[in-house]
Amino acid sequence: MAADGIPSAHVLPSPTRGGEASYVSNNIHFLANVNAQLNYGKQTIPNTRLIGTLTEFFADAVRATLRNVAISIVGSQIVSSSGDDLEEQVAIEKDVISRPDLANGRLNFKKVPRDENALIAIFFELVGKGHLTGYHFYSLSQKARYDGRASIAQRNQVSVPIPGSDNDLRNVEFKLELNDLIDDFENEAKMPNEISLAIVWDDTLKPETTDYQVIDLEHSPDRDRGMQGVEKVLHCKRHNRMIQLLVLNDITANLSQDVSASSLMN
Repeated sequence: MAADGIPSAHVLPSPTRGGEASYVSNNIHFLANVNAQLNYGKQTIPNTRLIGTLTEFFADAVRATLRNVAISIVGSQIVSSSGDDLEEQVAIEKDVISRPDLANGRLNFKKVPRDENALIAIFFELVGKGHLTGYHFYSLSQKARYDGRASIAQRNQVSVPIPGSDNDLRNVEFKLELNDLIDDFENEAKMPNEISLAIVWDDTLKPETTDYQVIDLEHSPDRDRGMQGVEKVLHCKRHNRMIQLLVLNDITANLSQDVSASSLMN
């Protein structure tokens, strides 16, 4: 790392945060010249934030370069069913009737979801029955990078915006567990700054998770731009990104409480 052409004592660390970058040894050489000055009489740059930003840039650049080079040489990996996949398939297909009931029977989908398809079905039933409003979907795909493209109304909007082009649509991701989405971020299968809304069933994070945090919408910069039904956001600390969360477990639980309250009143 150099400051205005003068080499400094700072050395960019090898990126080791998972994925392709964990295989990097001493095979990549990178010189960065930044607009800064060294400490007087020393070889260090006093701006620690600048050093951190450059370190993150280098790590991201290495991962992106390795991925593009690898694909051009060996092609993309063909995914086949493994023993774990078959075991998960059996778990999803059995014991359907004995699963916990959903929303005290207020929905046509009767059981707690065990896979992403069930989660999607529950979401669209909530929209169709008017429990969630302000969501206009224009596409859903299992092959695209992100599950859905939608136009969504926010608190500060009186109606759902009409998109003039694809660029006006928001990327939406469905995940049974929020941890699965974080795994996609860490593997760079998906990018936090490209997602506006994550629709999940369970928003509980693993205890070892440090770079991500679930916080209340009202305590976030998005408090005046919240989507209907959203009460939480995912704070992606390394990316300085807030992703609104629609937690269907919470929403259906509120429906159950409404049914119980109505029964008591009657």
